[in-house]
Amino acid sequence: MKINPALLYESGDNYIKYGDGTAIVWGTTTISFKNNAATYNTINLPITFKNTNYVVQETIKQLFNYHSSITPHPGTRTTTTCQIGGWNDWSSTVTGYIDYIIIGKWK
Repeated sequence: MKINPALLYESGDNYIKYGDGTAIVWGTTTISFKNNAATYNTINLPITFKNTNYVVQETIKQLFNYHSSITPHPGTRTTTTCQIGGWNDWSSTVTGYIDYIIIGKWK
């Protein structure tokens, strides 16, 4: 009997690992974006990725100042951490939530 290697290998809080080496991590972080600047939170990833060639997708979930314009983009990444954040085009500090999903290889 042949077992599909893409079947679930391991899962936990905010991550899933597949037998073929694919890993998916997700979460939400709260950020206070500084005015006219890039601001990041460093996320400790719940797993170790094989390398830093993973894909990071960010989505602004909610901003508490609707007059602002935030451009989400990830910052520096390692195999165990990733900076989640973006650029605030507004002239004052803006607080909000960012949802993120990270897809890469764990083996």
